[in-house]
Amino acid sequence: MKKRGIFFNLIFVLLIIIVLLHSAQLFARAGGGHSYGGSSHSSSHSFSGSYGGSRSGGGGGGDLFVLIMLLIQYPYIGIPVIAGGILFFYLMGRGANNYRINSTIRKASGLSDAQEKMLKEQNLAKIKESDPNFSEDKFIERAKSSFMIVQKCWSDQNLMPMKPFTSNGVFSRFSIQIDIQKESGFRNQLDDITILDASIQAVTSDNIYDRIDVMFTAMINDKDVDLKTGKVIRTNESSPFIEFWTFLRRRGAKTQSKSGLLEGKCPNCGGDIKITESGNCEYCNAFVSSGEYDWVLTEITQEEEYSSPYLQQNIIGLEDMMKKDIDFNVAVIEDKVSTIFFRIVRANYFGDVKYIKEVSHPNFYNTLSTAFNPANEWYPSLEDVAVGAVETKRITVNGSDGYDRVEVMIRWSGSYCERNRRTKELRNVGEPSIRTQVYTLIRKSDVKTPGRYNFRTIPCRSCGAPLTQNTEDRCEYCGAVINDGSRDWVLYAVDIYRPYNYNVQYTGVVKSSEENYVMLSAMISAMLSDGVIDEREKDMIYRAAQNRGIPPAVVSQMIESAKRRELIAIPSNTEEARGMLASMARVALADGKISGAEYKLLLNFGAKYNFQKADIDIIINNQRRLLFQEAKEIIKNTKIK
Repeated sequence: MKKRGIFFNLIFVLLIIIVLLHSAQLFARAGGGHSYGGSSHSSSHSFSGSYGGSRSGGGGGGDLFVLIMLLIQYPYIGIPVIAGGILFFYLMGRGANNYRINSTIRKASGLSDAQEKMLKEQNLAKIKESDPNFSEDKFIERAKSSFMIVQKCWSDQNLMPMKPFTSNGVFSRFSIQIDIQKESGFRNQLDDITILDASIQAVTSDNIYDRIDVMFTAMINDKDVDLKTGKVIRTNESSPFIEFWTFLRRRGAKTQSKSGLLEGKCPNCGGDIKITESGNCEYCNAFVSSGEYDWVLTEITQEEEYSSPYLQQNIIGLEDMMKKDIDFNVAVIEDKVSTIFFRIVRANYFGDVKYIKEVSHPNFYNTLSTAFNPANEWYPSLEDVAVGAVETKRITVNGSDGYDRVEVMIRWSGSYCERNRRTKELRNVGEPSIRTQVYTLIRKSDVKTPGRYNFRTIPCRSCGAPLTQNTEDRCEYCGAVINDGSRDWVLYAVDIYRPYNYNVQYTGVVKSSEENYVMLSAMISAMLSDGVIDEREKDMIYRAAQNRGIPPAVVSQMIESAKRRELIAIPSNTEEARGMLASMARVALADGKISGAEYKLLLNFGAKYNFQKADIDIIINNQRRLLFQEAKEIIKNTKIK
């Protein structure tokens, strides 16, 4: 409750007390004033006794009698007093109830850190139970080693030392970015690499893998160096930054006493690690990069994009998919989408659709053929591309067209530009912006996931040949079609993200970074629906973002994207807007109450769809009740030792 509201409530209560006291004095004079100079001690005593709550009985009846007499003899006093009293106790009761709800939600949010610590310890204990040789300290040291190896590989533009312990998605991301750097004639040199801290942030398990997230706090100075002259083109002195590195290993795998992937050894045969394009050890043919033998790096997430893995979202259709395909795994799908995305980045850089033919259905890559027409001297391209988040949203099993579908949200940043086909010179470079899209992948319904190829490219199903970085839609060995969904998931369509289509609910009171971005994106998009965002609105947006840990630079990119109608799809009707408002209110209520700035943002968003203040209040109260119930469950189930 605001301070101003509390002040007026106190004034109101004081007025009621004054009226009550004043009315009591009037009644005393009326009832006993005539015997003021006479001997009326007994009646005076009986009145004062009942009014003051004498133990002789009937105290409550005296109060009621006073009120009745006030109503009969002095209605202009009695009616306001009684009405005011009722209102006063109602407000006090409602205020107490709101305080109880808000404090419960805040308490649950406070417990979430302790709850996450408890879950981390429990899940670490489970790993140690099945893998007695597992050591947290040793794991951290190995993770730190991987951090340094990856930085050196990037700086040297030689990624082979990191390939054995990285997923296809991570390796593809780095290799494509390195290829673009080489084509542009520079390398990004990293110096003074310092790990300030490294700790296990979270430990979880799914149907196939154990997952450990490591939080790195580090500092790195970097500079761009011309490949021909060695001249420094650009320098950047880093301030401390935080990244979260995600490692996966198949459940039940054991820590070997000998060295493993991070030490350059095959965890299966112990030989010096030399792997094929398919991720096999050249000596024993084991799929060492699949997570079956050792930990594999599958994701690197920036601090502002990281969501706790304990806040599992309820993915629509996941349960149905896992019933029919026991090796299906969300982490593998998201790694695949990351790979596909950077294949698209490569196609945009070189202006050639061939780079995505292997991983995309003709329905998608044909849409780019016109834009990348070789006859065009200039073609649309992208610059300074980075991925922020990848999250699976919906799975459709046994579609009427004979395909299964997976819809995956991907948020990324970059600048639009035009690139010269011959010189790679840029023109019309736009401001950096952030886009949130949905990648729809399809696969024939009778196809199952070959688990041994998780985090690696599935070979041709006809002849078994590897298909690494293939640039055609057919196997180069046997000519079999490889991008029709009969071998693996392929990209079918890319569309703007419509969060209200998914109605995603996260378990727990703690908000995810995805919910924060959806809330802010919806507000920005709604404010820019008329093409203009004024300084007052912009200030409200930046304050809301600050409260949610979203940096100002990111907000600026979101605004640029919204100007192009590419941030997210804003609701097209009232029901979609209602769903969006509910999600936004849920995020704003994470600490039990909504700030004045956030309330104004909700009102402004709702006004775009003709929602009245009363409608917004109902939505907020409904979400508060839901969070209250969830908070009670968290408090009930969390036992802090």
